[in-house]
Amino acid sequence: MRQNGDGGRGISFANQGKVLVALTRAGVKLLAGTDSPNMPNAVGLHGESGMFVRLGLTPVEALRTATSYAAEALGSGADLGMIEVGEVADIVILDADPLADIRNTRKVKAVVKNGRLFDMKTRLSGTTIQP
Repeated sequence: MRQNGDGGRGISFANQGKVLVALTRAGVKLLAGTDSPNMPNAVGLHGESGMFVRLGLTPVEALRTATSYAAEALGSGADLGMIEVGEVADIVILDADPLADIRNTRKVKAVVKNGRLFDMKTRLSGTTIQP
């Protein structure tokens, strides 16, 4: 989404936000990360989630664009995108609440991937913790 005016050729950043919120509230399931091929996934998703909130989505709505809605779009909504008994659970554990401030998604404490725990200190050192 462009943040600057475009000489009347399109829709302003503020109006894009209004459209984004209206679509979301009407039940359209937006997906994060579909337009940032030149950025590492995590960096792009953090920025995009923050932008969604600045444009008017709630933090919960912004997080769904990269979790449950993404799983549904991949045809895996029955198995991915939620934390429940029996679900596949690759998860990110944060040091702060992203519902209080979406920027808290950047405060990663640990990741569980394929049943293996990776804490940030260990991950940055190049070693892993076995489950």
